[in-house]
Amino acid sequence: MKKILTLILVMMFTVILLAACAQEAAPPAATPPPDQGAGSAPAQEPEVTTPTPEVDRIDIEFWHYWTGDIGYHADELVAEFNETAGGRVNVTAQWLPRTELLTRYALGVVSGELPEIGMVDNPDSASFSAMGMWLDISSHVESLPITNWIEGALNSGRFNGQQHTIPVRSNCLALWSNDEMLAAAGVDRPPQTWAELLEASAMIREALPDVIPFAFSAIRTEEGTFQFLPLLLSTGADWDTMDSPGAISSLQLLRDLLDNGFTSPEVINWVQADVQMQFSAENVAMMINGTWQIPNVYRDSPHISYTISNIPRDVMFATSLGGENLGLTTTARGIEDYVWDFVEWFMRDENLLVFNQRHGTLAPNLDLTVEMHFGNDPVWQGFQEQIVYARPRGPHPNWPEISSAIQIAMQEVLTGASTPEQAGADAAASIAGLG
Repeated sequence: MKKILTLILVMMFTVILLAACAQEAAPPAATPPPDQGAGSAPAQEPEVTTPTPEVDRIDIEFWHYWTGDIGYHADELVAEFNETAGGRVNVTAQWLPRTELLTRYALGVVSGELPEIGMVDNPDSASFSAMGMWLDISSHVESLPITNWIEGALNSGRFNGQQHTIPVRSNCLALWSNDEMLAAAGVDRPPQTWAELLEASAMIREALPDVIPFAFSAIRTEEGTFQFLPLLLSTGADWDTMDSPGAISSLQLLRDLLDNGFTSPEVINWVQADVQMQFSAENVAMMINGTWQIPNVYRDSPHISYTISNIPRDVMFATSLGGENLGLTTTARGIEDYVWDFVEWFMRDENLLVFNQRHGTLAPNLDLTVEMHFGNDPVWQGFQEQIVYARPRGPHPNWPEISSAIQIAMQEVLTGASTPEQAGADAAASIAGLG
């Protein structure tokens, strides 16, 4: 009990701290949240209400943080299920701001006041697993007709050998290149390696002095970690080897880009939406960004011709996985089969496909091909090729603190507060201290 309470307090402090520094509650890429624990059960068991033959349907709740059109669409799907599925449950969807949602989950682990179905950003799944919030849904997931999962997406919901959450939408990052700008600078194809990235940036800087050659988000939130990880992972390093030669070289790359004028010092303040707007305004020639920006770029600058390709690598290509998962909380204990009716319905091909089509993401079922989502669009083909090796963040119950250490390292290198070697060593020490 003491361990769980400590975990809740640390998680709530992390949420408040990250909310204070965040500049955007941007779906679907990355967000801050919870903390560690030991997979113990919640302190208070929820009251189980088992349906009887006399009861046609039972009422359950589904909490989510989706906003705008995706939030409306989620609510539409809930209403459609309630009206047409003929199920044993009636679902009420409740929207909560992201930070409040995470706090309510953390408090609910102790109080027992949780929805039957919860939605989380995929790196948050393990944090709440460690706190004892989820039920094991492994057998339910195995019963689904989906066999060709995006592996990283499915893995993001696993904890201690159990499947606790299941992905419903996925995205990843890629390199976006303005075709006209690269051609004007004499760059014949998007860069594939770090050396090619530096060379192409130099050519763009010389030919187009008013254009920022390369942009990315290095803000001190989960968005910054999300964008840095492909560079880190491409060296063969990972979040738990931040003091390794590969990790230090990825931090050095950030400094080299800045020192040579190949990126803007403002990247430490830019969220991913800011990077997209700079690209759409043709102030940036190349950027790291995700699938969900495709409709935004088309809306803001439909005249731009651009190419989607791999993020330039050191020794291997890498990208980060984003998206959200659904899980059954301990409130559903005893009525799992009934609550699963909605999740199973949501995961049907026709529902997953439309849900992802409308919101610039890909279904985690690879049998729902990019052609089924978006036709023969070469932009989407570029993302489909990369999402198969997209890596989830963690999964680790201490991911928020791990991510924070990485963000600090990035920012200290870009501001000149630390050398790459020192920033990497400090991050490694912080992460190792988490146990």
